[in-house]
Amino acid sequence: MWVSVLAQVQVLARVPVAVLESVQELVQESVQELESVQELELELELVAALELELVAALESVQESVQVLELELELVAALELELELELVAVLESVQESVQVLELELELELELVAALELELELELVAALELELELELV
Repeated sequence: MWVSVLAQVQVLARVPVAVLESVQELVQESVQELESVQELELELELVAALELELVAALESVQESVQVLELELELVAALELELELELVAVLESVQESVQVLELELELELELVAALELELELELVAALELELELELV
């Protein structure tokens, strides 16, 4: 084992320093590129996480819009129901007013008939009184 290590050291000893420095620069550049790649991978993971958050937020907004649309439909239905109830109440009030007008008209006719009857009785009484005075 030591023999192979010594052989490698001897081989390396023959390699010029400039080559070793070039290899060292290449290794440093490779390390820097690896760090850049790792940073890009982290940024990609961050973008993916943000994308998931954005999708979740969009789904939440869509659900909120659906809820609001349903609430709007409910409000429209309630508005229609109230309008129908209002129409029914107005019709009922109009019918009641018409009935009251007819009752009032009948009462006025009854009063007019009673007045006429009283006038006729008064005339009859006056005629009777005149006849009695003449006799």
